[in-house]
Amino acid sequence: MAKHKIIMNNVSAQIADKAILNNISLRVDDQEHIGIIGPSGSGKSSLIRTINGLLPISSGTIEIDSQTITASQPSADCSKIGMVFQDYALFPHLTVLENLTLSPTLRNENSTRDIKDRAFSLLDKVKMNGFGNRFPASLSGGQQQRIAIARCLMTEPEILLLDEPTSALDPEMIHEVKSVLEGLMQSQLSIIIVSHDISFIKTTTNRVIFMDEGKKLSDQATDLFFTQPENERQISFIQQLDH
Repeated sequence: MAKHKIIMNNVSAQIADKAILNNISLRVDDQEHIGIIGPSGSGKSSLIRTINGLLPISSGTIEIDSQTITASQPSADCSKIGMVFQDYALFPHLTVLENLTLSPTLRNENSTRDIKDRAFSLLDKVKMNGFGNRFPASLSGGQQQRIAIARCLMTEPEILLLDEPTSALDPEMIHEVKSVLEGLMQSQLSIIIVSHDISFIKTTTNRVIFMDEGKKLSDQATDLFFTQPENERQISFIQQLDH
C-alpha cells in the first residue's frame, strides 16, 4: 500500500471574513504527481499554501508525515517541503549562488563546501551552469524561474509544490522551464502542481483535482478526468478548454 505523504481532512481557510477553502479533503501518496486545475479564484494556490503554512487554516487538519497542522497549531517543520512560486521570489540583492546557499547555510546543513558543490550541481541540472555570480535582475524570466527551482531543490525536499510556475513567462521561456520540470517528474518527489497549462497537466500528472469557489469538485486519474467527467461543472470547464 502506498504511503500517504499528505492527508488533508475537512480543511477550510479564510482571509479576513472571506472563505477561501471550504471543507477540502485530499490525500497525496509518496511519489505521486497531482495537478490542481480550475478557474481563476477557485482556491488552487490557497490550497497548496496551507500545506507549507503560508496560509493558516481555520478548521480541519493537515497531516504531513508524522506532523499535524491545525487552526490552533498553524505551522510545522516544513523542511521536507519545497515551493516554487509564480513570481520567482528570488532575493534581488543576492547573487544566484547566494540565493541557492542561503537557506541551507542558515540551517547549518553540511559544510560550506558541500553546500556550494550541491548548488553548482543543481545549476547544471537546471541548465544554468556559469550563472552563479549573476544577480536576478540580469536574468530573463525563464532563467529566474529555473534558479527558483534549483533553490527549492537545495534543501532536498520530499514534497514539491509548484504554483503556476510558467504563467508569467513568454512561450520561449515556458519551453525552457517546462523542460526542467519534466525532468523533475522523473524523480522520487511527491509533486503538486497548480497550473492553467492543461497540456502540461495531461502529460506530467497521474491525478487531477478540480476546484471551483473554494471547493474540491472532482478527484480523478488524469485520463479519466478529461474523458469521464463526474459533474456538470467539470463538463462545462472541459468544454471551455476546447474553445
